[in-house]
Amino acid sequence: TGKETTVNELARTLMKATGREVPIQYAEARPGELLRSCLDTSALQSRGWQPATSLERGLELTYKHIERNRKP
Repeated sequence: TGKETTVNELARTLMKATGREVPIQYAEARPGELLRSCLDTSALQSRGWQPATSLERGLELTYKHIERNRKP
C-alpha cells in the first residue's frame, strides 16, 4: 500500500480478514527488532502503477487461497 502499518493494526486487520479472534501478547522489543517498516512505492507509481487492493482485501484473499490449497 505504501502506507505505514503498525504491528497492532496488522494483527487487527488479519483477524478481521480471517474472521478469527486471537489474544495479542505483548513483549519487550528484542535487540535489532524493526520498529517501523514501510515499502516506498514512489518508483513504481512514477511508472503508472497504483495499488489496486487494500491491505485488508489482500490479506483476506491470501488467507482464502491458503485455506483452499491447504493439504489435510
